[in-house]
Amino acid sequence: MQDDENLKDLFDQNGTLNTRVVKFKFETLAKQILSSASFSDLTDFEFIDPVLIVDLGLSPGYQSTTLNSRIQLTFTKPVNKCHVSHTVSVDIVPALHINDWWPDTARAKELCRADDCLIVFTQPQNKYPWIGWTEPHGFISFARAESRLLHECHPVAKAAYMVVKRMFKYFCQHEFFSSHVVKTALLWCLDKKDMMKYRYSCLNCSECDDEITGSELLCLVQNILRRLLCFAAQDYVPSYFMPKCHLPVFLKERYLKQYHQHGLTRTFSA
Repeated sequence: MQDDENLKDLFDQNGTLNTRVVKFKFETLAKQILSSASFSDLTDFEFIDPVLIVDLGLSPGYQSTTLNSRIQLTFTKPVNKCHVSHTVSVDIVPALHINDWWPDTARAKELCRADDCLIVFTQPQNKYPWIGWTEPHGFISFARAESRLLHECHPVAKAAYMVVKRMFKYFCQHEFFSSHVVKTALLWCLDKKDMMKYRYSCLNCSECDDEITGSELLCLVQNILRRLLCFAAQDYVPSYFMPKCHLPVFLKERYLKQYHQHGLTRTFSA
């Protein structure tokens, strides 16, 4: 493959794949395709390029230094005869899929499938400054597994996720937690013995129904909020599938312990 002129710069002198270059090229090609007239004709979507990046308070090159690229699409035609005024946000990222591979140290293997795990190509140095710039790097992603688990959940669990997500998005001018942190909090809540009944939908069960009651929804929302407060107190989010892998808590936190080092959060002991 390295003999191809278009692929030479994807590898270093030792033949190692340069994941940073792959990410840059992927983002460039993806935006070219999304901006094409054929994409709009085939999908009825139009790509919105974030040209007002200065107004968002972001520095040039921000899209390339994040773990993923967030794109926005707007509907060009009515859906079911109704005009959709809001945009659709989608996160895209280059990833490597290895057939039948799952990390040996990952937990809850009964909840995963062979194609649920991906290796995501990133430029992580901005978010994780302890990683060298010359190191080819990838992150293990369980996004497929997490999304599938959420999709299979009881409707009350899905509703609780949306309530908490909306709370942190619209309750005040600051969005404290990302959707992924809220989703992780929900998955950890569903591990509790009295909450496991919400892990799966009851659509295929003749003795159960999927009716959402206010008391159940309130209980699950409260549990998610408590879990988020625990994340904030300990200053990290344990990955659901690999608990020893710790992720930043707050949406604006560039790396672990950023706010803890400045005394903005504290860990309390009994």
